[in-house]
Amino acid sequence: TEAFMHNPNPGAGSQPPFNGWDKGVKIQPAAFGLGAVKGKGRAKPSAARPGPVPPAKRPREEEERHVRLKQWLTQLDDGKGDMMAYYEALKEEFDGDLTQIAAARIENNPRASPVEQVEPDFWEAIKCTKGVHRLKFARGIIALPAA
Repeated sequence: TEAFMHNPNPGAGSQPPFNGWDKGVKIQPAAFGLGAVKGKGRAKPSAARPGPVPPAKRPREEEERHVRLKQWLTQLDDGKGDMMAYYEALKEEFDGDLTQIAAARIENNPRASPVEQVEPDFWEAIKCTKGVHRLKFARGIIALPAA
C-alpha cells in the first residue's frame, strides 16, 4: 500500500512506518499510562489515579540531614576528615539520619566499653574495621540523643 511506500532509508527495503512518523502522525500515550476513558481519545487524570500517592522524600529535609551528618562526622575527629570516609555508607545504610544512627546504641550495659555499647551490625554495615574509628563513632553515638 501507499503508506508503506515512503521510506527515508531506501536501502533498507520497504518497511511499515514506525508509529506513523513518516506521515506526521503524533502518537500520544494514553495520558502516561493512565488509561483511556471510553468514548474519548484521552484519559481523565482523576479517573486514572488508583489511590493516594506516597509522599516523596522532601529534598530539603534530605539535604539538611546530610549536612548534619557531615558536621557530626567532622566533629568526631576534630576536623581531620578521616571519618568522612564513612559518609557514603552512612548515607546509604542509615539515610544519613542521625536518629537512625543513634538507634545502633545498646543501652542495656552501661559498664561495657563504648565500642561494646554499639550494635555489632553497625560496624559491618559501614565497613568500619579500625579500632580508633570505632571508638570515635561509639563515643559520638553515645552522645547522640536517644532514638
